[in-house]
Amino acid sequence: MKYTIESFDLVESTNTLLMERAACGAPEGSVIVAKSQSAGKGRSGRTFFSPGGNLYMSLLIRPGRKIEQMKTLTPMIAVCVLEAVKEVLGTELCIKWVNDLIYREKKVCGILVETKLAPDRSVSHAVIGIGVNVFSQEVPDELKDICGFLLDEPAAREGEEAAAAQEKTIGRLVEKILERFAFYYERFDEKAYMDVYKNASIVTGRRLTYLAGLKEETLEVLSITDDGELVAKDCKGRIRIYHDGEISIRL
Repeated sequence: MKYTIESFDLVESTNTLLMERAACGAPEGSVIVAKSQSAGKGRSGRTFFSPGGNLYMSLLIRPGRKIEQMKTLTPMIAVCVLEAVKEVLGTELCIKWVNDLIYREKKVCGILVETKLAPDRSVSHAVIGIGVNVFSQEVPDELKDICGFLLDEPAAREGEEAAAAQEKTIGRLVEKILERFAFYYERFDEKAYMDVYKNASIVTGRRLTYLAGLKEETLEVLSITDDGELVAKDCKGRIRIYHDGEISIRL
């Protein structure tokens, strides 16, 4: 895949900007990278904490496939980030189903995929948003038990040399994420990334709390399917398959 990368100091949201450009005909492989976001987007309409010193990027694809064929896109992206972080920083991450990457029991990466469907339910385009917490910094009190960072080095280091070194690290992460994405996207139907995803799962074999709407219950995770679905036993002993977006789980 050929990439065209634009970099910004600050945007409202890399996903919002790229979705607007996609609607105007931007080509597949368009990438927007920002140092910070004023209105970062999370899943289910939530905001995404986006201070400077981290990696915020969005990638446009035009798969032309039915939405049902794209079930494993989010797991594939999680594996791309996991492998990029391992190669650049030597850090091993875990995956919390379906789209969070975990380090030292805290979230260090979130993924948001926004799609536009054609009348035949094929995906005319999709914008993949990735936010990675790289350099340590202060976070709001309500996020301190949730939000982690890949490096203990503070984001706000003094001097041009330090700032350049941090930009280089983030640039290498972007490069490797896109490299891994190109590799797996060309082999999307082979689903080789799903073995990596399953092995990195932090939920398999655990009893967890889940939310479905306003309802909170527990389940025991048994496995993850090749389509990225969660196989679990609910509180009544029934084995069910849960799909992305159907429930929200807590560790």
